[in-house]
Amino acid sequence: MSLIRDSQHLRVPFRDIEIATRNFTTIIGKGGYGDVYKGELLLSGKLTSVAVKRLPKNNHSGQGLKEFLTEIQLLSRYEHPNLVSLLGYCEEHDEKILIYEYAEHGSLDCYISMANTRFRLPWKQRIKICIGAARGLDYLHNHVAENHRVIHRDIKSANILLDHNWKAMISDLGLSKIGRANENESYLITNVGGTHGYCDPVYINTGILTKESDVYSFGVVLFEVLCGRPYFMKVNDERRFLTQLAQTCYEKGNLNDIIDTDLKKQMNSDSLKKFSKIAYKCLKNDRKQRPSMGLVVEKLEKALELQERAETWAPNVRSMFLKFMQFLDVHKCRLQMHFSWMVRNLHTLVEMSARNANKRWIVILILLLIMIKKQVIIKILLILFFLLLLLLVLLLLLFLFIRTLCNRGFVQISDIRISC
Repeated sequence: MSLIRDSQHLRVPFRDIEIATRNFTTIIGKGGYGDVYKGELLLSGKLTSVAVKRLPKNNHSGQGLKEFLTEIQLLSRYEHPNLVSLLGYCEEHDEKILIYEYAEHGSLDCYISMANTRFRLPWKQRIKICIGAARGLDYLHNHVAENHRVIHRDIKSANILLDHNWKAMISDLGLSKIGRANENESYLITNVGGTHGYCDPVYINTGILTKESDVYSFGVVLFEVLCGRPYFMKVNDERRFLTQLAQTCYEKGNLNDIIDTDLKKQMNSDSLKKFSKIAYKCLKNDRKQRPSMGLVVEKLEKALELQERAETWAPNVRSMFLKFMQFLDVHKCRLQMHFSWMVRNLHTLVEMSARNANKRWIVILILLLIMIKKQVIIKILLILFFLLLLLLVLLLLLFLFIRTLCNRGFVQISDIRISC
């Protein structure tokens, strides 16, 4: 228990925890090996909201004790903004308790479905959450310490917590394993751990654990977030996992068929392509073809950039159109006056030119001189310019609309038909 001795600064008296949780009556959920309670605990002279995980008393000799010690070992040693913080622990008599920072919005799995009545997580916010979780996992894999990496072993949406600002934090490191990094082949042979449906099939079949096993699990989370569906579904009373369905639809080019309708309306097509492509690569059967978490972060950031660019561009076009319409409305009377003047003068000059056909060019010249004097030509050119600009904007919007329909499968370009 040298590990416990090294973490004495995190020890919290059991009586303080009882008071903070009102004698363990403020339950907010169940963890992998115990109930979780919300509490208000005085830490460093400040009243702090905390999440308290209490290990069942009859499980101290089993897996729960190992997880308890592993979490203290890892979370007391490694810190990252996208990794849940361990604020304290308690080991008194038969009590084994872990104290974490409180995640106000709970876990990501509660917001996967767009049918959630509490809060419908929009597409851009989903990308940001995935970026945060990917950064946390990249830290565990590549940046915890020199020549070391942590393999989480149980990445899933329920283990990604969300704070008051919707920042993602990787949690539940109880099953994690520490391995060596910076080697050509870095792996561990262990008993299979994790959650069925998220777990790497290669790990299940061989018992060989690598960081790519976490990448596979994260790919499942990405498709959950993308489709607005949980990792398993019941189809005709049969339990089916999302991974198989998502891979098949992606390969056939009809991924849109399994994306939530309301969520799909928010997506920029380029952002969707970038996001789905990296999610698909995470699920590759060949571990060598799976991306590193650093690359996953990079691609997700690009998907966010494409989404934000699309959301910024559309309002600008609308604003420009509204300003043009306001200009026309303000100058409507003046424009009508100029056009009336042109019609009157043209009628008079046409009659003059009809009497003397040889002097038509003189009449035209006089008309131009008069129009210049009245500055009508400049105003006409300005109007024509704005009309041309409006036409170009409408054509561009039409093009984007047709391309969106094509991307969503409503329009087939190959045979130019519209399918309902």
